[in-house]
Amino acid sequence: MRFSRLTLAIVAAISCVSLGWALAQGGTEPANDGGQIPALIDASVGRGFTYQGYLTESGAPHNGTCDFRFKLWDAPTGGNQIGATQTVTQVALTGGRFTALVDDANQFGPTAFDGNARWLEVAARCSIASDFITLAPRQALRGVPYALGLRPGAVISGEVPSSGVLVLNNSADNGLALKSDSGGIAVETAFVGVRIANALNDGFQVQSAFASGYSVGAAGINGLYINTAGKDGVAIDTSGDNGVIVNQAGGAGINVNQAGESGFRIGLTAGDGLLVGNAAKAGVKVMNASTGLAVYGDDTSIGLLIQPENPDWAGVFDGDVQITGSCTGCRLATIGVNVGNRPLQPGDIVAIQGVSPGVQGQADLLWQVTPFEPGLTPIGVVAGRMELVTYDHLSPDGQPAQYLAPRPGAVIPGGTVDIITYGPVQVRVQPDAAIAPGDHVIAAAAGQGRPMNIATADPADMLSSIGIALSEPDADGLVWVLVNGH
Repeated sequence: MRFSRLTLAIVAAISCVSLGWALAQGGTEPANDGGQIPALIDASVGRGFTYQGYLTESGAPHNGTCDFRFKLWDAPTGGNQIGATQTVTQVALTGGRFTALVDDANQFGPTAFDGNARWLEVAARCSIASDFITLAPRQALRGVPYALGLRPGAVISGEVPSSGVLVLNNSADNGLALKSDSGGIAVETAFVGVRIANALNDGFQVQSAFASGYSVGAAGINGLYINTAGKDGVAIDTSGDNGVIVNQAGGAGINVNQAGESGFRIGLTAGDGLLVGNAAKAGVKVMNASTGLAVYGDDTSIGLLIQPENPDWAGVFDGDVQITGSCTGCRLATIGVNVGNRPLQPGDIVAIQGVSPGVQGQADLLWQVTPFEPGLTPIGVVAGRMELVTYDHLSPDGQPAQYLAPRPGAVIPGGTVDIITYGPVQVRVQPDAAIAPGDHVIAAAAGQGRPMNIATADPADMLSSIGIALSEPDADGLVWVLVNGH
């Protein structure tokens, strides 16, 4: 049996795309004569899509029954077959027209239509004694079957260089609303985990979550990026565990550029309000806000906890800091420059000789210090040296910036010094100094300390007092002293 022309059409909901094959020239396709389309009998959209075709034999419409075989490929020729082969038997043809339901039992697999190009190969057999005749070329499937990409459980994948696999624009209220008993949004691998360009209300809101409100395993740049939000950038009302958790981010863990109210708001969480495990840049970055970070609540045990493993600084504040409560375990420090002719060792007591103007990454003024000698006034104890470090992510304008970071070790002449002016610090004392906890420690020659004899102390000794001993000297001649300024 020879088929002179076969024309198929995909029909789904509203759209229709015509597909055609020609085994030999000849015959004219007639107008639609009202071929029947299977009625919808299930309120839930199935996986299958309807194919309608027109088959002629020797130029005349074919009547009777035929078997059809369908294969899905990832290329117009060659390539890889997607899923299994589907055979539809005993398809009735009237006036050359027929209808077949394709992929109704998921023969092509759950990820067949994942956004990548697909081609359908069709073969026909209209006599039991004959073989299937493969119609060529394969037909490219257009947009209609991809409506299946909106079914629950459907998968959309592929590489979209600039626009994105799913784009939501001009959202008046919620950019994306999800109601789920388990996961809300799962991003396994992405350039940007979740990006919200402009929202009139909340950029990202979670009303109630059994576990984490928002969780990012790993992101190449930002774990969560919000450009502009009319209200809260991120709002987590109730979370059974962590409000937001970012395990690892190549850039900022959370980046809120501008928000009408709070950049990041946590209502009630059983665990951490925000947990950033590892971020190559800022864990949380706030560009412009009346209050950068506010923590309220009578039941808040710790408002803000920062425990980096190897920090240059646990925190950097480019401006004044106000603390209305007590400061437990705090030490006050300043930055100086060694203007003496010998290195300063940690524990040395120093005296001030003047000031120098500060530079980028330093204080406004640098104290000029030398090892204490009798006749001078001690102003603090060397904790270590300061090193100028370049950061590419802390400057407000995003450009590399330099900051002085504390480091252990001696300070060469001309080097910058980390000086403790108040608080507990180890002080280097004279080798023969017998010091007990509670003794007054005064500065002596070569920047070393010695105990004060209260009975014989003179005004010079009183002016040389550096603090109260907290321990006895250790094997290195260092004593813990509560340094208090004059």
